[in-house]
Amino acid sequence: MVQYFIETKDIDFIALGEISETDVEYLQQHCLNDGYKILSGVSSVGRSSFDTMYIYNSNKIHISNMSNIVSEKGN
Repeated sequence: MVQYFIETKDIDFIALGEISETDVEYLQQHCLNDGYKILSGVSSVGRSSFDTMYIYNSNKIHISNMSNIVSEKGN
């Protein structure tokens, strides 16, 4: 589907959830056209984990900073 979105629909930005580092590596090797990049959001913060990934056309979009939003409630 990712390759279809990029090649056929000319999509410039795709956000995916429920992603692992293995998925990120696979997509980097098999599904990206020239100009497209992947930004992995797979990380752990405390007891929370984030499992997102962003695929974007770097000829049209520039991502300068990415950070997880983390807040605590109670103890």
